[in-house]
Amino acid sequence: VVELPSTFPYLPLGDFAFAAWVNSDNVGVAGQRIFCNDQNNTSNGYSLSLGDPGGGRIRFYMRNVSPVSLDMTNATFYLTSNTWYHVAMVHNAASNTRSIYINGELAASGTYTGSPSGVADGLAGIGGEVAASSESSNRFDGEIDEVSIWQTALSQTEIRNLMCAKLIGIETNLLAYYR
Repeated sequence: VVELPSTFPYLPLGDFAFAAWVNSDNVGVAGQRIFCNDQNNTSNGYSLSLGDPGGGRIRFYMRNVSPVSLDMTNATFYLTSNTWYHVAMVHNAASNTRSIYINGELAASGTYTGSPSGVADGLAGIGGEVAASSESSNRFDGEIDEVSIWQTALSQTEIRNLMCAKLIGIETNLLAYYR
């Protein structure tokens, strides 16, 4: 797990996107956090995870909104073990919309009501919940590569372009990049 610094911003207050290449050794295992900022499991927090809504399925959840979870339900997009996939979650604050993309294709999208809290729920982590979390066993079972975190709601075209690009690290609205 890569623990991000305490200065990492709480992203649900505005537009954001997270994208990465993932390869799970076992997509049937629930609780595989790809990206997570839910250390304290309170009314704040958000995550992109594999397996929580069922084997091979992705969930994008944000606490303090309704519905809390956006789950991938179209079997066309279910992940299989030992296969690389480009996954992305996008949040558009103005329209209260969350989206999940798999290999550049829109796999799930939905609106929510409510407002995310303005307080971070502890440290954010890539590949699992951080060591201080009561759910620190929620680790990604496999490999994660080419992680990029954005302070903008990327479009589908931008996500598709990102899939095959090596970033230089100073792109507009790029918050963090881990090759």
